[in-house]
Amino acid sequence: YPNYLDLREIAVSILNNFGDENTFWEYIAQEIGNTLFKKYIKQITGIQVKISVLPHTTNNNYEPGLHGPTYTIGDV
Repeated sequence: YPNYLDLREIAVSILNNFGDENTFWEYIAQEIGNTLFKKYIKQITGIQVKISVLPHTTNNNYEPGLHGPTYTIGDV
């Protein structure tokens, strides 16, 4: 199995460098899932990414309630 810390480092790097703050969370979850799946294809059969988005009303970006996407690729 891949080391969790390595997976986390890749996911955090994608989150920190995704660019546009208005990007849909679904696209970010997909990017994380695809990147990890491609990198660890010989070690895993599938991966599921769940992003939890907390509610906030700052900076004119209204995020109502706890929500977020789940992205699955491969045989999970």
